Amino acid sequence: GRSPTTPRMVRFFHLMFIPELTEETLRKIYSSILGGFLGNFPADVKNMTKQLVNSTCEIYMRIKDEMRPRPSKAHYTFNLRDCSKVFQGMMQVTTRSCGSPGTAMRLWISENMRCFYDRLVDDTDRDYFTEELMMDVLRRNFNVTQSHDDFFRGSPILFGDFLRFGAPPEQRMYEEISDPNRLTRLFEEYLDEYNMTTSKQMSLVFFKDHCEHLTRIVRVIRQPRGNALLVGVGGSGKQSLTRVAAAIQDCKCFQIEVAKNYNIQSFRADLGSLYTKAGVENTPVVFLFADNQIVDETMLEDINNMLNTGEVPNLYAPEDKEKTINACTEPARAAGQGDTRDSVYQFFIGRVRDNLHIVLCMSPVGDNFRRWCRQFPSLVNCCTIDWFSAWPEQALHAVANDILEKMNLGTDSMKHKEQLVQMCTYLHQSVEQQSKKFLDSLGRYNYVTPTSYLELLNIMEKMLEEKKTEIIKTKQRLLNGLEKLRETEVSVADLQQSLEKSRPVLVQTAKNIEVLMEKIEVDTAAATETRKATAVEEAAAKSKADECTAIKNDAEAILAKALPELEDSLKVLSTLNVGQISEVARYQSPPGGVKLVMMGVCIMMGIGPAMVGEVGKKQPDYWPKAKTLLQNPAALLDSLMKYDRDNIPDKIIQKIEPLVKSEDFTPEKIKASSFACAAMCSWCHAMHKYHFVALDVAPKRAMLAEAESELAVVTERLNEARAKLQGVEDKLNDLAQKQKTSEAKREALQKEVQVTEVKLGR
Repeated sequence: GRSPTTPRMVRFFHLMFIPELTEETLRKIYSSILGGFLGNFPADVKNMTKQLVNSTCEIYMRIKDEMRPRPSKAHYTFNLRDCSKVFQGMMQVTTRSCGSPGTAMRLWISENMRCFYDRLVDDTDRDYFTEELMMDVLRRNFNVTQSHDDFFRGSPILFGDFLRFGAPPEQRMYEEISDPNRLTRLFEEYLDEYNMTTSKQMSLVFFKDHCEHLTRIVRVIRQPRGNALLVGVGGSGKQSLTRVAAAIQDCKCFQIEVAKNYNIQSFRADLGSLYTKAGVENTPVVFLFADNQIVDETMLEDINNMLNTGEVPNLYAPEDKEKTINACTEPARAAGQGDTRDSVYQFFIGRVRDNLHIVLCMSPVGDNFRRWCRQFPSLVNCCTIDWFSAWPEQALHAVANDILEKMNLGTDSMKHKEQLVQMCTYLHQSVEQQSKKFLDSLGRYNYVTPTSYLELLNIMEKMLEEKKTEIIKTKQRLLNGLEKLRETEVSVADLQQSLEKSRPVLVQTAKNIEVLMEKIEVDTAAATETRKATAVEEAAAKSKADECTAIKNDAEAILAKALPELEDSLKVLSTLNVGQISEVARYQSPPGGVKLVMMGVCIMMGIGPAMVGEVGKKQPDYWPKAKTLLQNPAALLDSLMKYDRDNIPDKIIQKIEPLVKSEDFTPEKIKASSFACAAMCSWCHAMHKYHFVALDVAPKRAMLAEAESELAVVTERLNEARAKLQGVEDKLNDLAQKQKTSEAKREALQKEVQVTEVKLGR
């Protein structure tokens, strides 16, 4: 930037002042350059070299002297770069695109307009430039007879190389745009192509001013090392048009993304990536930079250096710089630039300057723009400036028409679209006029920007959608109300029909309930009689059951006298094992007690004695038969345990009677001879005693059997009575349930009839 030089530093140098070149010197220099370029052009075009050079130098000298920079016009600084840009622009044509003096004159007019006119900020300066400067030079040097309006009103004089859509950059021709009305359709095609290649879609309206600005930006990007400074308030379309222009010239558009912690180091890193694309990868790049991305004014210092020399001091770390030099060594050697580090790096910087186009977008609002122009002169000196003025009425009309066209206004509203467009245009322009009055009276600015106009249209669209939603909801409520009315009408008809059907059913249900009540009364009386009869039967059955119980208890009391002894003997028998009984069988000459016991067992079993001894003197002896029983101890024990004690024959009792009464036939005495025989002795005593007890119990058992037989008859009658009573009660319960169901049905019908009558009454 423009920093003051201290005397302490200046004292080490010899100061030399180089004066500005005179107009004669400029004419000689530019005549040589332009004359050499026009050498192959037709003679009448080549002969215009002197006219073109003299006119350009005159315009440059006069505008430099007559339009001085002011606080509000800080960028009105003109130097030889601006004059050179005029000739650079004229030297972009070919013999095909500029073959006549008339075309050459219009080309000269166009390039002067691009270099000088486009930076002017108001209509006063613009009119002065076209009427006082351009028309004066045209009349004196070109002998034109046309008026000012023929050149500078109506269709502008424009040149461009993008008329052939889809042609590669090397085949494009810089030529006059004879039909500016064609630009709108052509730029829309370029925009569609751009939107197909990016995720960030853009929707632009190419009105007349937009088309002219886009043509100017494309021209700058087309020029070698061309850079642009676009100045305009927010919403003018500077960044959007730059992206489209970069796409038209097949350049990548690079733009930093400012985040919360973005700083100068982040910016340097982004510049490193940008230089790699342009210098190492040899890719044409447009660096789009806006003033709202300036987080540190050091960034402008770097951009100032990029515009002036193409190099940013200390951009790369040593290792990164070494990588860049290694990557560019082969291309530098192939281009004949040498392979030393310095020459390779200079080749890299040269390639960056050739491929990189810087487009700065700034706003004139406030003091920053004026201060930056003064502090960083390369922003003005090294850039082609394009001043974005307020949108004219035609632009406002076109934008409103496009946005309203996309709105769903409805068939009726579309008839009044033109009136809506005029209303939006009038609102914006009236605010602009009042803002000028506000500035004149109070000296304060109220900026009415294109963004304000777009917000107006967005608010209109939002309110339209809200009103549509509100109307749709209201319409839906009305439709719902009509639908409810139709449903109510159908419901009323259904209710009337239901009421007509319900009333006869209600009457019939009441009659059925009365019949059920009568039947329930009859069946209840019958059930009462059945309950009484059943109670009598239950009393008789209980009495007979008590009698049976008493007889059974008496018999069991008598049996209780003999049963303990019987159970004890059986318990002892159960403890015997086969070995103990086999031991008895092994006696050859058994003791007397053993023989008595086995005799008693044989008698109880109904086994007679064997006759032993001499003929005529034979005596009965039970031992041989007893030994036969003892041969099978298990069968013997089983016979004793299962002996039929309730049916012992009297003759057996008579035979066993003397033996039982014998003093030697006791378990205590026999136990000394054999434990098994003592157990069988106890069994014989128990069976003998049980027999006599059973004889006492027999009458009781007969009486019990008779009583139980009678009880069975009484119980059968009782069960029949109970079954009959249960049938009657089940019938009563069924009738009661039917009554309950019928009454519930009647109540429901009554309630339904009442509700229906109430609904119909409404």
